[in-house]
Amino acid sequence: MPATPATPDRTPDSDSDRTPDSDAERARRRSSKRVPDGAEQLTVYVPREVANAARNAVVATTPYSRGYQALSALVADAISEKVARLEKQFNNGAPFPQRRGGLRRGRPLQSAPPTPPSSSGTGPAAAPEAGQRKRPRPR
Repeated sequence: MPATPATPDRTPDSDSDRTPDSDAERARRRSSKRVPDGAEQLTVYVPREVANAARNAVVATTPYSRGYQALSALVADAISEKVARLEKQFNNGAPFPQRRGGLRRGRPLQSAPPTPPSSSGTGPAAAPEAGQRKRPRPR
C-alpha cells in the first residue's frame, strides 16, 4: 500500500473550515423557511420548565378540536391574552402606543418592577422625567 501524506485532522466544526456567511446567503436561508403570511419569527428565552410544559400541552391537546397543533399557535394565543390583560390594566383597555425603536437589551436596570401608575397619572407612581433613571437604594 502506498503511504498517504499526513494531514491534520479536520472536523466540519473547526474554525479554519468556516467561512462567514454573506448577507445574501443568510437572506436566502431565511427566505427558504416557510413563514405564514403576517407571521414573524420571535426569539425569546423562557425557563426550561415553561418550555417543557408548553410542548407537553401541545402534544396533549393535539387530538382535540380546540387543541393546539403547533407550539407557535399556543405561544401566539398566550401572548395575545397577556397583552390584552396588560392593556386593560395599564392603558384603560386601549392598545399600547407604537414604540419608536427596539426593546432595551441586557440586564434590567431595576430589580423590582415599578408600581403601576395611578388612575390620575400623577403622584408617586408617575414615571420619572425623561432622561432620568431611578437609582437603586443603598443596601
